[in-house]
Amino acid sequence: MKAMLILALETSTPRLSLALAQDLRILAHSESWPERRPAEILLPELQKLFHRARVRPRDLEGVAVGLGPGSFTGLRVGVSTAQGLAQSLRIPAAGLSSFQVAAAGSGADTVLVVADAHRDLLYAALYQRSSAGWEARLPESLLAPEDLRDRLPAGEVAVTGPAAEAFFSALPASARGGLKRLPATRCLPGAEVLARLAEPRLRAGGVRPEDLQPLYLRRTQAEEVRARGGEVKSSGGDRA
Repeated sequence: MKAMLILALETSTPRLSLALAQDLRILAHSESWPERRPAEILLPELQKLFHRARVRPRDLEGVAVGLGPGSFTGLRVGVSTAQGLAQSLRIPAAGLSSFQVAAAGSGADTVLVVADAHRDLLYAALYQRSSAGWEARLPESLLAPEDLRDRLPAGEVAVTGPAAEAFFSALPASARGGLKRLPATRCLPGAEVLARLAEPRLRAGGVRPEDLQPLYLRRTQAEEVRARGGEVKSSGGDRA
């Protein structure tokens, strides 16, 4: 089987995670917590990544991107960059749930992924590892914390995701049951895992670049303000 050079971009959280992989081997990866806007930092970071791997953008044979849920701004930048590369290079593209990527990188078999959706709500998904991959026992959902607790299964469940520590700490000891909080280093979706998960899809032809769409579970703040007929003001805390 011919080796396939894949670029993976995971931009759903404040951590920017990038990876170049070939035949499931990571050639180069980058993880940073940029202070500037994602649109300003992504392309320079990609140039550094290609330089370290000693490959050129035109050598790419597939591009994968995390679709969220997560930061509206980060997702827009990541998805549009993946679309642009796939279109210009005429290569396959693949998009995966960032929560599935976080679950696959956890090392656990039953995984609850949580992120802060603000306004006392959580983004959450529950995944179960199987011989066929990862089964979503609870698909990506927007829930109140108390509603999420009622949906958790019995037995051991690993808690991961950007809001894992806050969610776990907010639970009374009597409500934690079989929940197991994972170390912070294993709580965010990473591009290395994304590249591995996306490789079979890319080999199968992937999707059209225009079919890549961020996984939005709620309207942006700007959309909500417009729906109420108000004036849109800039905010850096948008979540998908």
